[in-house]
Amino acid sequence: MAGCPGRIRGGHDFPDTHYGFKPSNLGTVPTVQDNAEAHRFEIHSEDGSLAGFAVYHLRGNRILFVHTEIDSALEGQGLGGQLIQGALDDARKRGLRVVPLCGFVARWIEKHPDYDALVDYELLAALDG
Repeated sequence: MAGCPGRIRGGHDFPDTHYGFKPSNLGTVPTVQDNAEAHRFEIHSEDGSLAGFAVYHLRGNRILFVHTEIDSALEGQGLGGQLIQGALDDARKRGLRVVPLCGFVARWIEKHPDYDALVDYELLAALDG
């Protein structure tokens, strides 16, 4: 699949200004929100700190996920999965077909077959040529 390299970025140093990440303590339940203006779903700690995001593009009744990123200081806490689940739940509520161009999103869906029906496999096949 095209899109992000198929993993959540690791080993990357995120200064306060990089993608809006700020140091965060996720001792609380994170929340997922659609930041439509920035074309991305974001996961935030209870204190509002940005912990990660999934970039998307809307095309008609389709949502194309192109990149997922979690602050490297917060990796390994399941935030990527929570982020994608929240984004896909929102897509389902809105009746959108999902095109997982980001490898992380594609693999998450493969591991969670109850989300498989959202995927537009016809478009994916056409894109893969």
